[in-house]
Amino acid sequence: RTRREFLLVVVVFCLAHGAFLARSFQEFFNGRYQYTMGVVRMVGAVVTNADTNSFAATIVFALPLVLWAGLYSRSWVVRGGAVTYFLLTGWAVLLTRSRSGVLLMGLCVLWLLAALPNRKARLAGVVLLVALVLAGSTQLSDAALERYKGMLTGGATESERESTHGRIEGYQVAWRVFKEHPITGVGPGNWAAYRMRHVDGITMLPHNLAGLLLATLGLLGTVTFVGYIVATVARGVRERRARKGWTDPWERGIRAFVGAMLFTLFLLFVS
Repeated sequence: RTRREFLLVVVVFCLAHGAFLARSFQEFFNGRYQYTMGVVRMVGAVVTNADTNSFAATIVFALPLVLWAGLYSRSWVVRGGAVTYFLLTGWAVLLTRSRSGVLLMGLCVLWLLAALPNRKARLAGVVLLVALVLAGSTQLSDAALERYKGMLTGGATESERESTHGRIEGYQVAWRVFKEHPITGVGPGNWAAYRMRHVDGITMLPHNLAGLLLATLGLLGTVTFVGYIVATVARGVRERRARKGWTDPWERGIRAFVGAMLFTLFLLFVS
């Protein structure tokens, strides 16, 4: 309702994610991690995000809003906090060994470079990022490097090839379930149970949004969801166009905020 309330929500959101990230690092250095596919992998604090891919996605999804706060704030404390969150997020994503997390982080880096205010800032950002990537790569084990190479080869090890195949298989199973229940699907949360009892005895999730929507929500749920996305994007585009060319700092900041939210929505679909 007011600018103060809006900024309060943004600050609380950023602080909450910062606390979550800090807690996750504390637990990781105290011995809490997963060991899968030959590598040690960082997981998020508590049980909700006790999964490497979910944890990596969660902290990266918050990044556009945190960076927006840093870019448009006049406070050096907020700017310093945004930079710290950015660096810790990149480090955490590397520690998760999540290939999807690395992809999302790379997209965020490109978005940040485009959002920086001038060429000098972009050049400085590129130099800093190259230095960080080189420094980070020296800390990776051979197994971790092979895992990231698997992003281009479909899996460097047998277990990773099986993981890639399982994701492709998720589309196939989803299409079969959709053909059996095309209108309403099998119900939200019922994928694992239905697949185990009626398809192939496996409970693994499909690892893709399209397949999960079609299978569990059917045409009714999928069309509703797509309508929600279209309405959200249309509203965002309209708000950005309405503020195009404005010189008022607040309106320029809001225009950039809407852009950050649309980019976050894009990241969700990529993930």
